[in-house]
Amino acid sequence: MLTTGLPHGATDHLVFQNSSQKLHGKQFWIRFLGRYFLLMGIYTCVWLLFPGISLLIFLLMSFFHFGQSEFFYIQSSEKHPLKLLLYFSWGALILLSILHFNFGQSIALIGEIIPFESEIQQFWMAYGNIFLASFAVITFFCLLYFLVKRAISTFDLYIEIGLIAFFIFTFYYANLLISFVIYFGLWHAVKAIYFELRAFEQEKRVGLKKFIWAAIPFTLLSVLGIGLLMFISSWTSTIVSPLMLFFIVISVLTLPHMTFMAGLYQKKQKAIIRQ
Repeated sequence: MLTTGLPHGATDHLVFQNSSQKLHGKQFWIRFLGRYFLLMGIYTCVWLLFPGISLLIFLLMSFFHFGQSEFFYIQSSEKHPLKLLLYFSWGALILLSILHFNFGQSIALIGEIIPFESEIQQFWMAYGNIFLASFAVITFFCLLYFLVKRAISTFDLYIEIGLIAFFIFTFYYANLLISFVIYFGLWHAVKAIYFELRAFEQEKRVGLKKFIWAAIPFTLLSVLGIGLLMFISSWTSTIVSPLMLFFIVISVLTLPHMTFMAGLYQKKQKAIIRQ
């Protein structure tokens, strides 16, 4: 989480700069920080007022973001209905698998802020596997469609199917936090960093060294902020555990990060299609 998870979002200012090349200096930082903190502030208020809706928003935007980071390279428009469906189905399969195979721990954490009726828990325990299988089937047929359309290679198809099998196997045996860190920190974040480096290097603006230095300030700021919240929560009477608070903070940071990255993925996809 410290070496890749948080740093992969700590260069959002470079991502924003990549798509806002006309802005420089003070004007750039005002625009960037203004958007970033506005989105974070709005989402924090929604968490405080409507935790159930906030959790749903976090799940839906995570489905899309995880799927987009995995399949942006498919040579098809970002507005293609089946590509959007692939984003959501793959992201749902991955994230819900983490929660499903750690159901007891997930419910215990989420239940700290959102009370769950026993009927809902029983329903998911009875039909959760069916939902996951459905998302897996949708993902497979979407990939098969793009294979027929030659928007994805056979090799890439095999790799993606192998990854799904690997993640499901891992989530089944690992606990909630380890499962999340393995996917988020060791796969999603590393792949996003690799993509950002390639996108930046093509414009000969940012290499690995500059990328690392650019990530350090906001990574440290995130670590200090999360640490401060954890410290405060341990000295208050709040019923939210540090782990659940950690996930809430991650969700608040994810909203502006996902917004900026979506623009970069779309820009890259247009370049791929033109080629």
